[in-house]
Amino acid sequence: MQNDMRHETPPPMRRIEEVLSPTLPLPPPRGDDELDRFLAAVAATGVGDRELIRTTIAGFDHREDVAATCHRALAARPCGEVGRFMMVLSVVGELRHDSSLEPLEAVTWAADADLLGSAYNAGARAVEGSACEFPASGMIQSRAAEMFTWVAAGRFDDRVLKIVTSHPSVATRLAAADAFLFHHQDSARALETVLAVAQPMDRKGIGVPRLWSDVDPEVFAERLAAANALTEAAPLPRKVGRDDGDEGATNVY
Repeated sequence: MQNDMRHETPPPMRRIEEVLSPTLPLPPPRGDDELDRFLAAVAATGVGDRELIRTTIAGFDHREDVAATCHRALAARPCGEVGRFMMVLSVVGELRHDSSLEPLEAVTWAADADLLGSAYNAGARAVEGSACEFPASGMIQSRAAEMFTWVAAGRFDDRVLKIVTSHPSVATRLAAADAFLFHHQDSARALETVLAVAQPMDRKGIGVPRLWSDVDPEVFAERLAAANALTEAAPLPRKVGRDDGDEGATNVY
């Protein structure tokens, strides 16, 4: 017998809820859940809209409460998801509240094993030079040193130079040196100060000229040659397959 399908009621359509990521601007995060929401919005912000992040943070009220919320996240050991932790460091730096100096210094001097926990023992110490793996050792501490220097704004240069001199991670030492130079407008005096306290093995990585988008390539090459001569470093090899007019710059958020 043939069924008559004309009188059958179709099943109800399932309602699909549209899920949207939070977007900036958002109110200042003053609790852990609000911080997670804010970080999700920051992560969803395109590179071309990075100024929106800075504008949003600059407009925060209750800045001490926001800083305290971030400090709780920075105190976590192990740090949890590294990308999230690095983002918190960036937010703390952009917030630029004096209460952040001690937490940032604590992260700078924290041991890899404490920050990374089991991830450190499971292979965070990747072999230098690998094409696809980058060692996590010193990465978090380097960012913390940069943010400490930014928040300190020249008031605690002795503590920054102590990182340059004594930190066990070469990456963190170089990050602190670069941050010190950046804050002092890459002046010759600042470079002399850093080189005077830097470990000999680090000298070749200090004072490398910055290739901004508006710098003439020939001028950059001259600056690079002068920096190499000053630090007695071997000339950097020329990259193959790039046009002479290509530009490059380092974006810091």
